[in-house]
Amino acid sequence: MPRAVEVSEAALSDTFDKIRAAMTEREVAAELQIACLRLRGRRGAVRAARVNAQDSPAARQIGAKVLRAGQLLILDFGVSIEAYVSDITRTFISG
Repeated sequence: MPRAVEVSEAALSDTFDKIRAAMTEREVAAELQIACLRLRGRRGAVRAARVNAQDSPAARQIGAKVLRAGQLLILDFGVSIEAYVSDITRTFISG
């Protein structure tokens, strides 16, 4: 399990450096998915990328909202490596 968490955290770090205002939720999710796969995560899953979500991140949606400076961004994702699965949810303030 530690390897799955390490890959998830590394993918998040790589993605965080690429997140910019004016990106959509889908674009952020795509960057995170690519980062998970580049780091050899199997069956990486981005379950939610939400900008200023009013409901629970458990709604697991990826929409078309545009990220602006100062908004909350919720990422819910994980990867599977050697039968271990990570499950990570993080919230950031953009900008």
